[in-house]
Amino acid sequence: MRLSLLDCVALAVAMLLLGASLVSCALAGPVDRSLLSGDPCQPPCWQGLVPGVSTVQEVEDVLAGSEYVKQESVTRERWGGFSTIWWESAVSWASGSGRNAAVMKGEMLQILMICLDYELALEDIVERYGAPEKLWASWAWPGGVEVAVRLYYPAEGLTFALVLQPSNGYHELEPGSKVTVVRYFAPTSLEGLIDLGESIPFPPREYMDTELADWQGYGPIEVH
Repeated sequence: MRLSLLDCVALAVAMLLLGASLVSCALAGPVDRSLLSGDPCQPPCWQGLVPGVSTVQEVEDVLAGSEYVKQESVTRERWGGFSTIWWESAVSWASGSGRNAAVMKGEMLQILMICLDYELALEDIVERYGAPEKLWASWAWPGGVEVAVRLYYPAEGLTFALVLQPSNGYHELEPGSKVTVVRYFAPTSLEGLIDLGESIPFPPREYMDTELADWQGYGPIEVH
């Protein structure tokens, strides 16, 4: 199934972050752990920005004053009635840096995509937020062996992404599986995610019943 531009960027960053754990690298800059701490606000709020509430000007002001943002990396793209502000984390990895995004519809923040700049285990997410309503596992790249897994928490306004490597011929969710990307949006229903477009990776409506799976705990997963 075709991946969106944002999804491709997120997956590329995920692979860079996974590779970073295999080499010696130094961190420079503060690390944003608000996803678990809830400080300064609870998700889907991020650093005072709330999808569906915050304006473009508020996004620009928060990013300009944030210690978590590498200021020289901030760029903006516009198309139709949408625009995206891109930025890198202030944390510098020897193997690369995460590229985050704020997607605006008109003058309103719609979606935040944050590439995590620290190692976050799947068990930490499940302990903090409970089991996801649904998950979707699909091949990360055409002809590749990695699997992209998305965990959906629509009522909380959150989705999480992981990239799994094959082990003994199958892909398995483990407590220590690394969560690499989180997306924030206004709380909605599961089907409401379709209305958010390609910024939230999600199967088409006609494939929801066959490609979305219930959380079965840790263990092997079926790939679509």
